[in-house]
Amino acid sequence: MVALGVTFASYEGLDLLFDYFWQEVINSLGQTPQDFLGLFNLAGGGEAMNILVGAYSFVIGMKIGSKTVKFVGAGRK
Repeated sequence: MVALGVTFASYEGLDLLFDYFWQEVINSLGQTPQDFLGLFNLAGGGEAMNILVGAYSFVIGMKIGSKTVKFVGAGRK
């Protein structure tokens, strides 16, 4: 039960972090000329950003998951 609570709190914290990150990206891209954004998307820039963010969130999730298991396992000794 403790693992579920720690995981939920970690997930919510990451969700807030990614919401802030995406808002900053949207604000930055809103100031970029439309022609550049079109070229960026044609070159695969959007997919590249999605891959990077997905990989980053996966790594963070794995680190949090392993720390949660260690935290919960330490209480059972």
